[in-house]
Amino acid sequence: MKPLSGRMPQSPHLDDSATQLRAWERVLTRFAPIYLAFVVLVISSAPSYGWQAAAFMILDLVKGVLTHLLGSRMNRVGAAYDINQYSGAVLIGAIVFVSGGVGSPFLPFLVVFAGIFPILYRESRAIGSFAFLIVVAVVASLGPAQSSDLDGVFRFGTLVCVILSLRVFGTDLLNSGLDYRAASLIDQLTGLPNRRFFNKELKTISAELASRPESAALIICDVDHFKRVNDTYGHATGDVVLEQVASILGDSFRSHDRAFRIGGEEFAILVRGVNAERALSAANQLRQQIVVARPADIEVSMSFGVAMHEGDTGRQWLKRADQALYKAKDSGRNRVELAERLRS
Repeated sequence: MKPLSGRMPQSPHLDDSATQLRAWERVLTRFAPIYLAFVVLVISSAPSYGWQAAAFMILDLVKGVLTHLLGSRMNRVGAAYDINQYSGAVLIGAIVFVSGGVGSPFLPFLVVFAGIFPILYRESRAIGSFAFLIVVAVVASLGPAQSSDLDGVFRFGTLVCVILSLRVFGTDLLNSGLDYRAASLIDQLTGLPNRRFFNKELKTISAELASRPESAALIICDVDHFKRVNDTYGHATGDVVLEQVASILGDSFRSHDRAFRIGGEEFAILVRGVNAERALSAANQLRQQIVVARPADIEVSMSFGVAMHEGDTGRQWLKRADQALYKAKDSGRNRVELAERLRS
């Protein structure tokens, strides 16, 4: 029987709405000078290319402001910015269309989106975003007054080559950076978030709980007599034990709870929205599940310390959970202990 239903993600969410929003904020900072230059160019060129282009630019600015306000009120912030980016590409494509198609001086500005999309999207979504951008560029190039010689063809061909180059090199470079970041937060043996990620999450959650009333539990557990396992069966078997224990912990909690490997044979679990009775019950069921599972086909048990958040800092919360774990160890192991209440 599982302590809490659902499956816990095995790695930090790098592509959720909050991450996408932070990525967009970085993009906005870097591309703001380019975008400002584009605005100035479009408006100053209006007497030559018509005020339609300037109208589209003003519409894009208004749309960006409205999307930002909408995004701040949405549960899925990333969706608002998806709309903003795709519609922005369409509006700039419209500017290119009405100002000469493939002969438009604004055509190269579609390349800006080829630089933005790899930052906001990964894998299949990145491929789809570039396909969308190519379609917008093709339609925009069909605008009136396009040149009849090969010059326009070469201009458009150059644009497509630049977009595809940014797709290949920009996306690969970004992905390598994201993969490196993920690797620094993930324990390579078990696939669980590591101590570095745990410290950040503990600090964040403690600050959140201090500002609003919500029950939460920190569960610290480790494998009993793990050194004996390594000495008796070898380190390879010890690694299998840790992998299987991590799998059980990872499969036993809801999507918004998270387990970590914070030491050699030590794990931590942050569980929100539970009272002390529920947290103790979950830890006891986990303890029993480990015994029944027999990781690596040997007898294995674990001890657990449970601490409820009581307005203390992350460090105090962790200390109380550790003290409860030590009490479980001192009391004979293969047991669960609840931490003492925070002294005022």
